Amino acid sequence: MVSNFQSRAIAASRAARAHLIRGDVDRAEEIVRAALAESPDDPNLLQAVGNCALVRHDDDRARDFYERCAAVAPGNLPPLLNLGFLHRRNQRLDEARRVLRAAVALAPESPVAWLNLTAT
Repeated sequence: MVSNFQSRAIAASRAARAHLIRGDVDRAEEIVRAALAESPDDPNLLQAVGNCALVRHDDDRARDFYERCAAVAPGNLPPLLNLGFLHRRNQRLDEARRVLRAAVALAPESPVAWLNLTAT
């Protein structure tokens, strides 16, 4: 059963994604930050803050949130894919390959994980 905190966290992460799609990064981050006050270790929210930082090209901050997300939800593929992207964007190819190999090991059926790895 999903708790009220989890339900609000999921709703906040979805709302933030909708704002990101529309290009309103400030509003997306505002929504997620408020929800993080209630659920600081929610992987959906950590991923959403990382996405806001990614869009802003604040790669160090994005990496921190994706790493936190991966730590609290080790079976979660998106933060690994995003970490791989960040490392590749910053020319840290060995680190990108390491993270993306972990993504493929986690989800060998994922074409996205394989494509990211082979592109690196």
